[in-house]
Amino acid sequence: MAKTIIGTIPAYISAKYARVAPAALHAIAASGDQNRKEVALSAITATAETWAKESGDYIPIGRVEMILTLDDTEKMVGGQISALQAQKKKVLAEARVEANRIEDMISKLQALTFEA
Repeated sequence: MAKTIIGTIPAYISAKYARVAPAALHAIAASGDQNRKEVALSAITATAETWAKESGDYIPIGRVEMILTLDDTEKMVGGQISALQAQKKKVLAEARVEANRIEDMISKLQALTFEA
C-alpha cells in the first residue's frame, strides 16, 4: 500500500516575479488553460516558511494543498546512493586535479636541482 503524506504548506514566488505575479496568477487561475496553469505552478516554490524568510528572495503568495505519495524505501535509498556516488566521483576528480597540480610543482622544483 502506498504511503502518503497530506498537508498544506506555504507557497512563494521569487521576488523577481513579484511585480507581475499577483495579476498574472489570478488570470491564469481563472482561465481554463491547463498548460498555462502548469507553467505558473513551475514558477512557484513550496517550502518551509523559515527557509523562505531566511533566503529573503521569496514573497508569500498563498498555500499549497498537497498529497505526497512516497516511493518505496528501496527506490529512495537507491536515489540517495546514486547521488552520493556522483558526489564522490566529483570530489575524486577535483582531488585528482589538485594532486596533479601539486605533482607538477614538485617536478618543477626537482628540475631546479637536477644536475646532468
